Amino acid sequence: MDNKIYICDGKFNTDNSLNYQLLVEIGANYYSYAVVDADAKLKAISYNSVSIFAILDDEPVLKLSFKSTIISLNTQNFTFIPTALYNQNQQLAYTQFLNNAQANTLYSHTLLDGQITALHNYNTDQLNAIKKVFKEAKIIPQYLPFIESTFKQFNAILGVQLFLNVQLNHIELLILHNGELKFYNVFECFNNDEMLYYTMLACKKNDIQPQNVTLRVCGKIGLDTDAYQQLNCIFTDIRLTKTTAIYVNSAEFETVEAHKYFSLLSLIICE
Repeated sequence: MDNKIYICDGKFNTDNSLNYQLLVEIGANYYSYAVVDADAKLKAISYNSVSIFAILDDEPVLKLSFKSTIISLNTQNFTFIPTALYNQNQQLAYTQFLNNAQANTLYSHTLLDGQITALHNYNTDQLNAIKKVFKEAKIIPQYLPFIESTFKQFNAILGVQLFLNVQLNHIELLILHNGELKFYNVFECFNNDEMLYYTMLACKKNDIQPQNVTLRVCGKIGLDTDAYQQLNCIFTDIRLTKTTAIYVNSAEFETVEAHKYFSLLSLIICE
């Protein structure tokens, strides 16, 4: 991806920001944001490959007041528990499944229409820094928009489907089987070899044959990338996937590769 982009449509008026919703995705060394209107139509989108806190003074859009703001923050400290088996009184016991749980704030929420209760935590210092800038924002873990949007779009399809979300220093892997969540995990990943290793490991652990599964990819990957070409040599059916949660219908966004913003644009369904 380009180091920095900013695209808006001709009708985006910052004076009317209270009529819009702000979606923000924050990674370790990048951030992206989108502005959408009440009809879920994209008004502006931006990507920058630096820490958000290093550049806030140069981002006037992020200083505006919006109707609502939703922020996705990366965490690898999480665990999923079937809601039917979840006991809130045992929350402390569940922290054994989280890394460094005592040094972080613990949160819980449900996903997939309440089927699963997720426990997660963030780095407290990072979370407090974000809250200081975005005082009224709703902050959620990165897996929530990816899982919820994937499930909403593809749960009606029978068989096994494999989803791969490629980011700068990690990947997300998700497997649906007959419309049910079978597998999800996040892996630190800094090169194509690691991406292939974890993708094939997920296939092996879940008895998936690459020639018999549809692989849907999104994130920082494209048809012309080495990562895509390497996956294409292994998987018979591979497709770039974009979310249907937001309408992208203005001519100004013709150059936007929507699959690269799957998780960002999916934040709209996490209100």
